[in-house]
Amino acid sequence: MGIIAILAVLLNCHAHAQGTGFRFHWAAQAVVAGTHVSPIPGGGSATEVKVVEPMLMLQAQGFGRHLVFDGTLDLEGLTMPRGCLLHI
Repeated sequence: MGIIAILAVLLNCHAHAQGTGFRFHWAAQAVVAGTHVSPIPGGGSATEVKVVEPMLMLQAQGFGRHLVFDGTLDLEGLTMPRGCLLHI
């Protein structure tokens, strides 16, 4: 039997470049998950708490919204190189 706890963290920020007509909006998000599994192969139990979905997002606009950039950087590979016990 497993127990799952998830906590989502979100951070937003707006920035305006003065006099250039450019707007920037960035955000960071992370999901923290805790898992306990018992029994595991070989006996015993396992518990872990990991950041499972860290992301950075950026939106930029310029020239009266004629130039728009939307980007997301998924950092999950850096925080979980061997994966995790949580499989949803």
